[in-house]
Amino acid sequence: MNSLSQAILVVSPIIILLAIGKILIHTGLIDKLFIQSANKLAYSFFLPALLFSSVSRADMSALFDGRTMLAGLLGTGIVLIMTLLLSKWIGFPKLQRGVIVQGSFRANIGIIGLALCANLLGDDGLALASVLLGIMVPIFNILSVWVLVLYSGASKRASDVALQVIKSPLVIAIALAIPFSIWSIPLPEVLTKTTGLLGQVTLPLALICIGASLVINEFSTRWKPILLIVIGKMFLFPAATTAIAWFLGVEGDALAVVIIMSMAPTAAASFSAAQQLGGDTALAADAVAITTILSLPIYMLVIYYL
Repeated sequence: MNSLSQAILVVSPIIILLAIGKILIHTGLIDKLFIQSANKLAYSFFLPALLFSSVSRADMSALFDGRTMLAGLLGTGIVLIMTLLLSKWIGFPKLQRGVIVQGSFRANIGIIGLALCANLLGDDGLALASVLLGIMVPIFNILSVWVLVLYSGASKRASDVALQVIKSPLVIAIALAIPFSIWSIPLPEVLTKTTGLLGQVTLPLALICIGASLVINEFSTRWKPILLIVIGKMFLFPAATTAIAWFLGVEGDALAVVIIMSMAPTAAASFSAAQQLGGDTALAADAVAITTILSLPIYMLVIYYL
């Protein structure tokens, strides 16, 4: 990208879809029940269909880059350790510590990350991002479960949530798609067209639901943990991941995908995880809302220089 207008063109559709979601919920055209059902449909069916379509048609041998995956894993580990230590040193309540840590690394790469990679880099960017997502989503889920259990005392439920990680529709879709990619197995044309149509529904629907769900609670008593989450997710995680990728020699579209995916705001799923495992749900909701809002102008600035 070499102009501000191009950067705005990449990010503005995301902003518009989020705004449409907020308008629809305020005008009563959709309600909380619709959002709940649509979110479930998007994550359980539409997004897996999009990932299967993207990964199965991609050249996995060309797209898989161990350096990119290593950068994502090391960046996650660095931020996890730093926020664990900082939240303990500052003395935040235990129920907030788990939410702070997961909110600092658990990125919304499945929706905002994928959408921006597709807008900026086209089908190739979407395929690269899908491969990275296939590695990072299970890692994000496992580490989030661990850190929330660590501070909530909900260890008796950890095995159930860990099983849900393994049974995740995203993980299953990518696992099913990888053989088609590695061995260049052609898909029936009707399946290709069907998954392509489903993919066109996925990201707009999910972004509209995120926009409709964005609510900033009364957080005057929580501004300190929120600030730490913002610093961790908006700055530490992207900086650590990008620096490691650059040091390892990742470049071109692959580096752009690492930057975009690592900058994605706190995942909406982190709120559900906090509900399941006893974290501070109000703080989790604030983290999703505030990092989503702040990420958009930051994305514009970064994409301008890519």
